[in-house]
Amino acid sequence: MSTRAQSESIGIILLTAVVVVTVGTAGSIVLADVGGEETTRADLSVEIADEGVSVAHNGGESVAFDDLRVVVRHGNETWRPPMNGSGLLDNDSNARFDAGERWVWSQPLDTSEITVVQVFDRRTGTLLAEERRYPTVESSLTPTATPNETATATVTVTSTGTPTATPAPSETATPTDTVAPTIDTSWKSQVTADRNADEVRISSLTVSDDRSLDRVEITVKQDGSTEGTRTITSGVSGTTWSASSPVVVSLKNVKNKQYTVSVTVYDAAGNSATQTTTVQGTK
Repeated sequence: MSTRAQSESIGIILLTAVVVVTVGTAGSIVLADVGGEETTRADLSVEIADEGVSVAHNGGESVAFDDLRVVVRHGNETWRPPMNGSGLLDNDSNARFDAGERWVWSQPLDTSEITVVQVFDRRTGTLLAEERRYPTVESSLTPTATPNETATATVTVTSTGTPTATPAPSETATPTDTVAPTIDTSWKSQVTADRNADEVRISSLTVSDDRSLDRVEITVKQDGSTEGTRTITSGVSGTTWSASSPVVVSLKNVKNKQYTVSVTVYDAAGNSATQTTTVQGTK
């Protein structure tokens, strides 16, 4: 075999290796990009007692305390107690909620009110645990009258008394959903204007509800006059919803004045919550 033939063979082998490596690398990149939304795989459970709430980590991923959000709704009150290592029964000081740990929050919770507890991972928007406790409604029966022991035999035989109907037990009332949804206070708004569009952009918008969300409405006003509105229904369902990108509301003509931006969220039962902020126009 000649020296030139050997050089051509070696070149072909090297070229084939380069192609294989390139295709393999590209395939790895494509496969790395394929996948669904990130979720948190942690098995958490909630227990509601008269003296407060406890959250147990039964297994799965460890979650940073900074990413956890606890929402406690009790009657007309709503609490968001900070979840951190100080509430652990056995604090290992690693700033994470690990499998086998239990977190406790002390707060008297009257059994006459509906109590709903939800635990979220704010980083991934995952509802990790939910528990609810309904008030107990006792049924009552009207007692049947006891026959008069002093009645004579003659009266008993000749009387034609009408039978007394036994009252049916009262049914336990079905709780009505009166718990308003919530809006995460971390959302921001900015009014911008350029040659192509006048608009307000709302970022980091997250809403949640104890049962089911229905829609989100955004209103932009300037000096009491409505400049732009937007209603979002697509994808707004379940117990939590986060905007995957800034929400844009088109405006007519931005002026260098203050604008009032209102965000209102509705749940399936008609309950609502609103947050409002002001922002300065840039034109």
